[in-house]
Amino acid sequence: MSRWSRRADRPENSRGVPDLTQLTDPAASYHQQHLDALRDGDFRARATASWGLIARGRESLPFLGSMLASRDPDSVADAAGVLAWLGHADPTFVDGLVAALPRQADHESTDAIVLALGALGSRKAVPALAALVRDDGTDGDTMACAVESLGKVARRRFDRRPDPRAAARAWLDAQDR
Repeated sequence: MSRWSRRADRPENSRGVPDLTQLTDPAASYHQQHLDALRDGDFRARATASWGLIARGRESLPFLGSMLASRDPDSVADAAGVLAWLGHADPTFVDGLVAALPRQADHESTDAIVLALGALGSRKAVPALAALVRDDGTDGDTMACAVESLGKVARRRFDRRPDPRAAARAWLDAQDR
C-alpha cells in the first residue's frame, strides 16, 4: 500500500483532488490496492487507488481494461471514472465502455460508463447513448447522464433547453435523416 494512502493529512485542492505528484507507486501497486479495497469494502482505499491509477496515466491502461471487464460493478464504475479523468479516447477503451454498458445491472456503474463516454467525446459512443435517450424505460438519473454525455459528444447544450431529452431526441432524429 502506498505511503500516501495512509496519511491523515492528504494534500487536496478545493475540489478534493489530491496532489497527484505524491502518488508515485507503480500502476500495478494501485491496481492491487484497488482489488484489496473491493474485497474489503473500503471505499476510501478504492478512491486512493483510483487517484493512483490516474496519477500513473498511460501506465494504468492495461489495468483499467481488466477493471472494465470485471463483473464487479464498483470496479467497472471506478475504471470508467479513471478513464474519464484521463480523457484517454483510445478507441479500444471507448469500445470497452460501450461493450460493458449492457452488462451493467447497477445504476452507479451504468451512469459512470455513460459519463465517461461523454467525457471521452468519441462519436463511436453515439449509438449507445442514443439507445438510452430513446428508451422510455431508462432510469431518470441514467437518462440525465445520457443526455449530458450525448451533448458533449455532439457539442450541443441540450441541458439549456426547456426539455433536454426532447432536444437530444430531435438532434438524433436529424442525424438519422
